[in-house]
Amino acid sequence: MGTFDDVMENARYAAHEAGKKISNTADIAGLKLQEASIRRDMRAVYEKMGKDMYKKIADGIVSSEGYKKEVSLLDELSTQLKMVKQLIEKAKGSIKCPVCGQSCTNDSIYCKKCGNKLK
Repeated sequence: MGTFDDVMENARYAAHEAGKKISNTADIAGLKLQEASIRRDMRAVYEKMGKDMYKKIADGIVSSEGYKKEVSLLDELSTQLKMVKQLIEKAKGSIKCPVCGQSCTNDSIYCKKCGNKLK
């Protein structure tokens, strides 16, 4: 009987240790999710700050010294993005209303949202 008791005690110990490891792993996973969430929130704040700074530079409120290359690059990328969005709309068989931005079918004469004449 002593051997059976030893086996049971070892099994209990192993189960207890496994439970601690699982709990620890779950704690780590939860903390990693929390870390990712905080990083996402920080990235959103940095992005907003950057957009605000770009607008101030573009509007002449803040000196563009030191940022000329970045402002020029953002302007170029914005133009490229608009062109790609137009190509996507065209490929989807739709056009964007120049007034409200609503996506309309290619054969639409008027915007279904604001009523602007499209063609």
